[in-house]
Amino acid sequence: MTRAAARLVLALGILLAGARSWGAQCTTTLDAKGVSSSIRKAVSCNYARLRRGPTAKCHLTAAPACAGTLVPDAVALAYGANDPPAAAVDKLALKTQLACQKAIGTGVATFVGKKLTYLVKGLSAPDAETRARKTIDRIVKKCVVTVALDAGGVVLPDVGPQVDAAVGGPGSAVDGPTLRDALITLLETWVDRIGPNAAPPRPNVVLILADDQRFDTIGLTHSLDGVTPVMPNVTTLIANQGVTFKNSYTTTALCAPSRSSLLAGKYSHTTGVHDNSATDGGFAHFNDASTLATWLHAAGYKTGLYGKYLNGYASASPYTPPGWDEWHAFKAPQYFDYTLVENGVEVPYGSTDAEYSTDVLAAKAVQFIHDNAGTQPFFLYFTPYAPHAPATPAPRYAGKFSSIPPWRPANFNEADVSDKPAWLRAIALWGPTKIANQDAFDRKQLECLQAVDDAVGAIVQALRDTGVIRNTIVMYAADNGYSWGSHRWEPKQCPYEECTRVPLVVSYPPLTPLPREETRFGLNVDYAETMAELAGATPDPGVEGASLVRVLDGTAPGWRSDFLEEHWNGQISTYAQVHGVPWKYTEYVTTESELYDLGADPFELANAAGANPGVVSTMAARLRELRPLWPADSPSAAFLD
Repeated sequence: MTRAAARLVLALGILLAGARSWGAQCTTTLDAKGVSSSIRKAVSCNYARLRRGPTAKCHLTAAPACAGTLVPDAVALAYGANDPPAAAVDKLALKTQLACQKAIGTGVATFVGKKLTYLVKGLSAPDAETRARKTIDRIVKKCVVTVALDAGGVVLPDVGPQVDAAVGGPGSAVDGPTLRDALITLLETWVDRIGPNAAPPRPNVVLILADDQRFDTIGLTHSLDGVTPVMPNVTTLIANQGVTFKNSYTTTALCAPSRSSLLAGKYSHTTGVHDNSATDGGFAHFNDASTLATWLHAAGYKTGLYGKYLNGYASASPYTPPGWDEWHAFKAPQYFDYTLVENGVEVPYGSTDAEYSTDVLAAKAVQFIHDNAGTQPFFLYFTPYAPHAPATPAPRYAGKFSSIPPWRPANFNEADVSDKPAWLRAIALWGPTKIANQDAFDRKQLECLQAVDDAVGAIVQALRDTGVIRNTIVMYAADNGYSWGSHRWEPKQCPYEECTRVPLVVSYPPLTPLPREETRFGLNVDYAETMAELAGATPDPGVEGASLVRVLDGTAPGWRSDFLEEHWNGQISTYAQVHGVPWKYTEYVTTESELYDLGADPFELANAAGANPGVVSTMAARLRELRPLWPADSPSAAFLD
């Protein structure tokens, strides 16, 4: 079995079994020698094939089973696209680049082998790292080079995507010190994960959840000047320090179902929270006995919620759900004139500028960090109301985006909806008044996000001031997306990208030492499992998400290729959807269906279901694998007639 195949099999096993990544595995000198020998031979093989071509003979040895995917992961990190090389390099033209690539490979291999050996011998992790890094430190001197492309198409040096920000493409100057430090950070994490004293890192957890935020409202898409991001703190302090998910989705595009799925790590058809209210939605239908809060609390975390919980919570106020040490929740969310339930006491707030809810909650969240940093690991769940309708911005930001051009994607106020389901065909083409109102609301949402961005800045500053920033995972996301008139639709719940796709950026230095974009799917049902793994907490055995830890550190080649999206009730007919690559297929209980090739038709303008019966059949079967009882588990299912 090749290195790549072995790595894929093991990674798929981890994903499907939901196995925890941390736990003592390599504990003997023999284990350490086996790992050291395996990785040295692997990097030597890549170097030989760079010099002599892909047919150069190599004598590879398998690493001990205790190492998991450490060896292939580390070799891929050191060689990038040259693992293995596709062709021999021009040794004269790229002499200095080849020397740099060799230094990276040798440094990585030596560090892994020596650090594990020192750990097995009983040295502390810091002492082992200090003794093991001598060879990897040479990268700084050996890699004073510019990345080059030779006539055969080989790029040197090349590294894994986790650290590519320090290397770049042809013509880029290698940043040796940054590359060295990032390699050491990741390798420390990976070796510690399988070493004799392996244990979950138990970082502090900060989860920031916006309310009704589009996926494209953080960066430059809606920038005022084309230079300043809409949310500069989120961009600079989280995205530029970690991983930005380009394909992040919520599995039910509505507040209460999404938030329930986030906390439970389960799809809405499992939680039973299908809507914000009615007979199958909201707070009343959520079982809060086993959530991310209870798991982390049981693992010794101090937990605190600041902001919105679930729709319908007001009926239970001043109830505090299990697992929460600090509870500062909206009785009913508002920007002004609201009530917070603060540890069992209802506290009213008014309409002065100083009582703007995002700011009030941010100050309380900052205090929570100062009160708990360094005493025990903590879980901060900061969940403001913004930019939910009516999207009232903080007074200091009112009008800031008044000059931004109206948003007009190709599917805005879609003219021809003859291929769409009946619920959408029933919506009249928007007129000037409706369009003007939507444009004004769009700008207000962007203005609302400015105070959220301020809150992010204050929270990160508090983490820095208390000295815990490097041991804190910070995640920024939203409960659902929002349509600004695409397909004649506003606001959420729709089966289209504008409703289901959400922002997700994650920073955690041990796993994300340099910024990068991630194209694999990240879902709201994954958040709880991710945090539980890092904390060493025990999640509910029924979780349906998967930990993102191996996606964050770039070592999960096996990952989901599709996922389930669900909706119940309301103006939009009940539907279930399987979202894959490139196809996306939706079935309604009305027996209607939609199929889109998102690669060819990213704005979902042409329903391709009728022209692709084979794809429909395959996707329909896959939908029933993801949700076995569909559509029988949905009320008024016309499929059953």
